[in-house]
Amino acid sequence: MPFNFELNGIPAGSYLGSFDIAATTGSTSHIVCELASGSTVNVVDFGSSDGAFAVSSASGLLAKHNGTALDFACSDGTAIFADPQFSSTVTLTPVDKPTHGSLGSAIRRPVVRGLTGH
Repeated sequence: MPFNFELNGIPAGSYLGSFDIAATTGSTSHIVCELASGSTVNVVDFGSSDGAFAVSSASGLLAKHNGTALDFACSDGTAIFADPQFSSTVTLTPVDKPTHGSLGSAIRRPVVRGLTGH
């Protein structure tokens, strides 16, 4: 892959992983970016290119195990596009402790006043 980043220092656990990337591509027609845990690709996106730049955005669940590396990589891109108006990001949000519950009691019938219709 033309660029690859190992995400060091991430503790074991379950994560919602997401990325939003702008990259330079040269003359390729697309870019493929992925978040992987060890040899398992968990989040992947095929982004389109205008011939010089491409964007790629995706999110999904992934598991990080002890001794397993997390990697972010993009193929067919030459570099992350560095511009102050577009910040490329990779985000990992821990989801090890989900909260279980119900919204049933919070859902109420909508109240509509003052509207006339056909």
